[in-house]
Amino acid sequence: MDWLVAACVGFFYMGGVSALNDVFDLERDKVNHPNRPLTRGDLSLRHYVMGLVIAPVVISLLLLLITLAPARGLLVVGILCLIEVMHLVYCLHPNLGMAGFGRQLLLTVGPMLLVLVGGLGHGLVTSRLILCAVSIGLFFGSGIILKDLSDIPGDQKSGLVTLPIHWGRNLAVKVSCFGQLVATSLGYTYLILVRASVSVFGWMTLSLVMSLTGTMTLLHRKQRYWGPGMLMAYTSQFIFELALILSNKQ
Repeated sequence: MDWLVAACVGFFYMGGVSALNDVFDLERDKVNHPNRPLTRGDLSLRHYVMGLVIAPVVISLLLLLITLAPARGLLVVGILCLIEVMHLVYCLHPNLGMAGFGRQLLLTVGPMLLVLVGGLGHGLVTSRLILCAVSIGLFFGSGIILKDLSDIPGDQKSGLVTLPIHWGRNLAVKVSCFGQLVATSLGYTYLILVRASVSVFGWMTLSLVMSLTGTMTLLHRKQRYWGPGMLMAYTSQFIFELALILSNKQ
């Protein structure tokens, strides 16, 4: 039943975080991304919240509680709720301090906790799993800075404090690249510890190259949210995680 637990967590995270984020960012997205279905008015806000936020979250939480042992299920649900509280703080407070780093910190810690949910679901958290969680969280938190690059107009209008707005595009990109390099170094360390094959190292290297290429593409010219640079950077996240998963399937 492991696949069901993973699917439930995925539904919760996509429904509770990504879709709800669109609701909070509705006014900003009218400037940044006017062609999205919600900003165009193709979907009513009520139907969007009921169908894409509330329903996936409720279904996933109920299935988790049914699938997992009671104590373990409550622990997993508690961590997911903690992630969502962090997300609400991220959405509701325009300035979380540290010149924009406060917002990025929440986006880094969230995926770390999400990875640890897997270990807790099996009743086991090891030092290697923690290393895996930190590398994924840092890679995601550093890479997602690119989203703020494409959202500058609407974010400035609403008073948000992000790294690109406070520090400028060039420094924000340098911070993003540095974080991605550190995350990949931690990922390589994990692969060495589990004695992964050379091909797995290749997948992780590919993810870094794709992410850095997407970063530099977005630095020099404004792209659509799902433009080539952004799409490449987002895809690199999945490849990075794929490398870590493949290292445990050998």
